[in-house]
Amino acid sequence: MACLVLAWAIVGFGRALPTAHHPINTMVWIAGCASVIGPFLSSITLGMARSYARGEQFDAFRMWQARRALTGGWVSSTLFVPVSWFLLVMTARSGEEPVGLTGGVWAYLLLLAAPAVVAGVLSAVGRPVLPAPR
Repeated sequence: MACLVLAWAIVGFGRALPTAHHPINTMVWIAGCASVIGPFLSSITLGMARSYARGEQFDAFRMWQARRALTGGWVSSTLFVPVSWFLLVMTARSGEEPVGLTGGVWAYLLLLAAPAVVAGVLSAVGRPVLPAPR
């Protein structure tokens, strides 16, 4: 649910920017929403991790896969952030009437980084919970 709210905020607040009329701004929304996939998959991975333990026994291979999925979610989310930042800054500073980096643009840049931060927190919290294979 939180991932849907984050994706809605990226598109909703992006439409309120002064650069919203520019066609490249749509690619900013797409890259920003694609970065939400990382925390979404990380949260599913942590939710399913409980099923990898049966009493005192762990399925070490599935735990290893879950740790890799957490790292992959964080990395994939982190890769989309610079793309969306570049597109937004390029849009704000170009055109017939450049908007520049206003306070709203800076706040939106922080919003675009939020999915990567959330995925990083989920990875940092989830990796110690999932035992490493021996």
